Amino acid sequence: MTDPDARGVYAAEQVLRATLDLMEQVEDRTYDFHGYHMQVPDERKFADLDSIQRYYEMVVQLPSVKARWPKATAPRVRARKSGAFAHYCPIKHEVAICIKKGERFAMREIVVLHELAHSLERDGHGPEFRGAFVFLVELCIGQEMAMLLGSYFHEQLGVGHKVPKVRGLQNY
Repeated sequence: MTDPDARGVYAAEQVLRATLDLMEQVEDRTYDFHGYHMQVPDERKFADLDSIQRYYEMVVQLPSVKARWPKATAPRVRARKSGAFAHYCPIKHEVAICIKKGERFAMREIVVLHELAHSLERDGHGPEFRGAFVFLVELCIGQEMAMLLGSYFHEQLGVGHKVPKVRGLQNY
């Protein structure tokens, strides 16, 4: 099965990760995005797989998540045996996270939310997935990061995504 939007989604996410990494080095965490100055919140970094599991269980119980996905449950989290990064397996409803020594890339909030979005929407990296991802980023990291991610999606893919209006976030 092909996923024509995957490359653009990963490119957009890479730009967002780079922005978050850069902001760790900026004392006041202020980012200028095309003249809009925003405070970039800290991104959570996870210590172990259990902390990711607890995070998933907390997020799927949030009222706005339950309202949008009433049957949502937290995927099971396990260590990834091979490959890099993270992967969602819909058949087992589990997220496999790479935890090799020195490779903690997947132990960060943006990657964890990406995989949770896959568990909520099953259209690969299509508009439903992107909408869920932006929704989760807004809910868990902040509206500014959701705005950046949506903008990066537009830059990389030239298309929008389906996002409900929540807490002032508009479709862009």
